[in-house]
Amino acid sequence: MVLDEPGEHLDPATADRLVADLLQAGGRERGVLLVTHRLSALAAADEVIVMGRPRGKPHDGQRPATVTGRGSHEQLVATHQEYRWSLAQENPLPQPAADMTATAATTATNDH
Repeated sequence: MVLDEPGEHLDPATADRLVADLLQAGGRERGVLLVTHRLSALAAADEVIVMGRPRGKPHDGQRPATVTGRGSHEQLVATHQEYRWSLAQENPLPQPAADMTATAATTATNDH
């Protein structure tokens, strides 16, 4: 079964559930090839193959992508810098709101 960006027009949580369900439905008896830019969807995959172009070289349309990493989602998060960076861009950590903290501290001080 070939799945090309199956959750493209869905919210991230629904897309991840859909892909996990499709991978499970494919079972071990059939192969499932999932093409996606949404790396978090790959957590349920047995094996992930990362494709990319060499860094520092402009994309000229002629140079094919090559395999830059291969392993489970967990292995790639632990060992593949670009995979980890791309995943972080997809799911950024919330940043503390400095303005809100300062306002709350000021308000608390003025109440006394």
